Amino acid sequence: MTCCPSTEDDRRELERLVSEGRWQDALLFYRGARSPGFRDRAEGQLLAARAAGQLGQFDSASVLAAAAHEGCRAVGDTRGVMQALHMMGAAAFEFGRLEEAEVRFEEVLHLAHRTDDGLMAARASTNLASVVHLRGRRDLAVSLYRSALEAYQRLDHPRGAAETSHNLGLLYRQQGDLVAAEKAAATAIGSAELSGDLALLALTMVGRAEIEFERGDLAIAREHLARAAALAAEAGDDLVAAEAGRLGSLLHLRCGEYEEAYHEAERSRAVADRHGCRLLQAESTAVSARALKGLGRLPAAQRLRREALRGFRALPAPELIRRFESEWKADLPAA
Repeated sequence: MTCCPSTEDDRRELERLVSEGRWQDALLFYRGARSPGFRDRAEGQLLAARAAGQLGQFDSASVLAAAAHEGCRAVGDTRGVMQALHMMGAAAFEFGRLEEAEVRFEEVLHLAHRTDDGLMAARASTNLASVVHLRGRRDLAVSLYRSALEAYQRLDHPRGAAETSHNLGLLYRQQGDLVAAEKAAATAIGSAELSGDLALLALTMVGRAEIEFERGDLAIAREHLARAAALAAEAGDDLVAAEAGRLGSLLHLRCGEYEEAYHEAERSRAVADRHGCRLLQAESTAVSARALKGLGRLPAAQRLRREALRGFRALPAPELIRRFESEWKADLPAA
């Protein structure tokens, strides 16, 4: 007679799969768990939500995290509540629901300070900074990023330091401070290498390439971007690959290679649409619109321009709207 696996057996196995980064296997295991009631337990829902988020399945991650939040709150599990809220905020961010994301991350930050949880406070600060940055509050974003970076370095947490430094570099680059951006990007790459996460290293390399793109050194930008694309492919992360593709389309656009720019931007847009990543979707649509304008296909270009603006406004991302409108006016259609 074969005994039915216990919920504890299932929890340990799911934890193992998640700790090994086997996201797809973890999600499949959770969905097929054999022990009675395991899928209704908050600890399993939290692990499954993390796996779904890593796979870009933000709908599933959001539903699982919301269920876990209710379960953790019912039994007074504050750490579980924080983890669930954090995942709910991350999913809201990807879907472009920035007001909701801001509320979730603020809740996490409040609970983390109340319970003296430095790591969770750092995570919430980083993500809250990304939200307020998109909403045009740069000074607050810088303060939150720096606070999180100091905490990650103090806790010897290279992954968190890499993500935060990468985002800080993006902010500096948008402000036109390429020296500060380059310093932040170097920190991000070094920390990503220490973390051993190939997808994260690929993302930080995209950030480094963007600095060279802004500086006008397109040859070096292409070198960094090629390495980023190779790392993303090795990691099997199509969202990071799409980020690399978005920058690749901008490089084609800068060189007047409008057809190539359009097709690469459309590939990135398709990935973003599949994952529900609204920011990448709007940014890729903006490049597609500019490429079509360069090709002289003005009605189609105007249609995509309106779509990109709707996407930026839905986030909302006022800084990105201003930049896109400025670039659109500067672009010349084909003669």
